[in-house]
Amino acid sequence: MSAIEILREALFAMLTNWQRALRIFLLPLGLFVGIFIGAVTFATQSVTIHGQTVQLPSPLLFVLFPLFLFLIFLIFWPVVAWHRLLILGEQPARFAPPLRFKAVLRYVLNIIGLGILISLLMLPIMAIIGPMMISELDPEAIAGGEMLPLDFFFWPTVALLPVQYLALRLCLILPGAAIENHVGLSGSWNYTSNKGASLPIIVLLAAAVSMTLQIILSAITPSLFEASGGILTVFQLTQFIGQLLGSLFVISVMSTMFNAFVQDKVKD
Repeated sequence: MSAIEILREALFAMLTNWQRALRIFLLPLGLFVGIFIGAVTFATQSVTIHGQTVQLPSPLLFVLFPLFLFLIFLIFWPVVAWHRLLILGEQPARFAPPLRFKAVLRYVLNIIGLGILISLLMLPIMAIIGPMMISELDPEAIAGGEMLPLDFFFWPTVALLPVQYLALRLCLILPGAAIENHVGLSGSWNYTSNKGASLPIIVLLAAAVSMTLQIILSAITPSLFEASGGILTVFQLTQFIGQLLGSLFVISVMSTMFNAFVQDKVKD
């Protein structure tokens, strides 16, 4: 299955299941936003010390730790449900996604393990690229609202291409965890081997789109900030929606790859 076919199938899945996506994501995200705002409100308290008001951790902070775990659950609950919809055809309830606690727990553990592995691989790359990028920044120009230099976006994107390719080769453990079909890192690597140029093309397209969006946002954010008097509520909301749709597309790509490479549900 070619890269274009994988991306097309993922996009088609999003467009044809948008009503189900609302039923899957609306309730968990609504709960997440409400609980997060409440937790931030009670996480600190104002205390006057020597005539100065300072913010200190609230005594209720220990109560917020279980809430933090619940917030993690709220993030990945609909993600697992979306995987299961695209792979198993499992339909959401009227106003909420199916609750699969075991699958969500395994998904979270897998994504933490994969995240640690990818982060370790990124450390030496960023140790080389990071100082070089920082040395090229002009704080006064940035403070004056100028756009970041293009090198700031280009070289990190190019340097991280091998890591992104590796992540794509190993990502099948996530949809596997969502449907409780343990694939494992070695299994994901084997399933994605001998796929020709499909995976490298997906990585290159994703990197190009991501870099383009970062450049556009860097170019328009200062002018929008100035035009709105320092209030970017609408712009930030647009960013959030864009990031949400981008994440949904990535999850859809992983599900499509799982169907094509593991389940053999999508014909080449």
